[in-house]
Amino acid sequence: MDAAEHRRAGGSADLPAIVFAPARPDIRADHQDGMVFEVRRASDGELALPVFSTLDRLTAALGPEQPWVALPLHNVQVIMGGAGVDRVLLDADVAPDARRWSAGDIEQLEGRLG
Repeated sequence: MDAAEHRRAGGSADLPAIVFAPARPDIRADHQDGMVFEVRRASDGELALPVFSTLDRLTAALGPEQPWVALPLHNVQVIMGGAGVDRVLLDADVAPDARRWSAGDIEQLEGRLG
């Protein structure tokens, strides 16, 4: 994401060093230390990872039960580029009907993590 795309998403020209991304632990047996980022389809159909400049913005957009990880924006861009994800969207609006985690989802995840 460049500064112009960030401004279109409602931000300033200064990009945050650290962002909050919707992610959860990878529960597959051979990926115990990994994370799964919650990539979504943007309104134009491209794959995108929404990231947020603050934890408050993430929970406002995705709900208080949303698992997340904080990491440098540059790392997110590198990881997503390597995974074939088209864009990283900073502080973008999330559709009201987008999937949101519930307390029950968290309990199931914790049970699978052991």
